[in-house]
Amino acid sequence: ENVEVKGALMADASVDASRIDVDVDTATRTVTLGGAVPSAAERQRAEAIARERARGYTVVNDIAVRPR
Repeated sequence: ENVEVKGALMADASVDASRIDVDVDTATRTVTLGGAVPSAAERQRAEAIARERARGYTVVNDIAVRPR
């Protein structure tokens, strides 16, 4: 799941995924997003992508918004 989520984030031109970390816990079926993006819109889009790619998993969005 980690590779699929990270790959989908990298493929989406509307999200700067270079500073996003993806952690997958298969035992608890949780995907945690961390790191930082420059805007709230990118933070929301990253969460939406993770939810699309990791169906059946809980997505925790800990991404910080830090403008460049």
